[in-house]
Amino acid sequence: MSTAAVVSLDRSIEGYTDRSSEFISSPLPEWIWSDVERLYQSVFSSRVMLEKPELIGSLLYAWVERNEQQITDVLLFRNDGCITRVANEVITLSCGVIERFSSAIFLNYPTIQFIRLHALKLQSELKKIATFKSEFSEDYVLTLPASKERWLASLSSRTHGRLRMYVRQAKDAKNSISLSINQGDEIDESDVRYLLKLNQIRMQQKGKIYGISADEEDQIYKQLKIVGYLFLLKKNEQICAGLLCSVVGKDIYMHVLAHDSNYDALRLGWVCCYQAVEHLISENFQRIHFLWGHYDYKKKMGAKPIELYRVIIFRSITRSLLHPKILMQWVFEACRDKARKNRHRLVVCRMNFGYG
Repeated sequence: MSTAAVVSLDRSIEGYTDRSSEFISSPLPEWIWSDVERLYQSVFSSRVMLEKPELIGSLLYAWVERNEQQITDVLLFRNDGCITRVANEVITLSCGVIERFSSAIFLNYPTIQFIRLHALKLQSELKKIATFKSEFSEDYVLTLPASKERWLASLSSRTHGRLRMYVRQAKDAKNSISLSINQGDEIDESDVRYLLKLNQIRMQQKGKIYGISADEEDQIYKQLKIVGYLFLLKKNEQICAGLLCSVVGKDIYMHVLAHDSNYDALRLGWVCCYQAVEHLISENFQRIHFLWGHYDYKKKMGAKPIELYRVIIFRSITRSLLHPKILMQWVFEACRDKARKNRHRLVVCRMNFGYG
């Protein structure tokens, strides 16, 4: 079985001739995790995220699809009453995979009436099944070129010039700010906690709510010790700014970018991002995921937004009416998603016309 998992197919191709699938119950075998991470290269679809302590009590199942004995998709899921909840997040799926998975679920689990997928990148429209989708968020993705020069050439001349100026100022004799990089076991908990505290202070200064709980902070540290990448800017060994990232394959996910407000004038957030991108290009990474949030620096760094969707699939539209609470919850979430999108459009419109 493990030998069949080694070859990576072009998963956008639907014209397979020898397709088969199976369900695997908990406890999941070790090879499942390596295949999930290989196929999707998403930290939100990885063992370190999906085997959190609070989720261990909820049985995790797997649906595995093969073509000519090669594994092409692995969807992990939990059954919660009449709902199947897919655990994989921030992944790209074709409509064919979603439709075949849905058919298999409804065939093998007669009590399931709904299937929920979250933070999904859709390759194409779902037309053969009863479904609703809502644009939940976005993942800003920077596809890395082969060299730093090619990346810089892709930026606007204004951005390029400012980045060079910020880096030069940070490194000059007056400031002497230097970059340090740590990975996995090398990462010190106190550094992580310090950056999270800087982020919290920064959010409070902006009048925004700090959205990371104490449990989530603990999870971030545990996660970084396994798949982490930590970029720090220091002056005389004092942390001035930093970037907390996770790595899966050749993709890197940015979770927290923070800096000390005492160094606002030096634009150390930009400097840290610039030097991180430069390093990751040299290490032959393929993509940087800046993740959600419409922040100007992401676009100026060359990242492009890719929509993330919530999706709900119905066994039967008629039967779904017997579950009004589930439908009302979906309507509430979809309305919230729409309001968020409209707020962003309004901000962009005000900026374009010089009011923001």
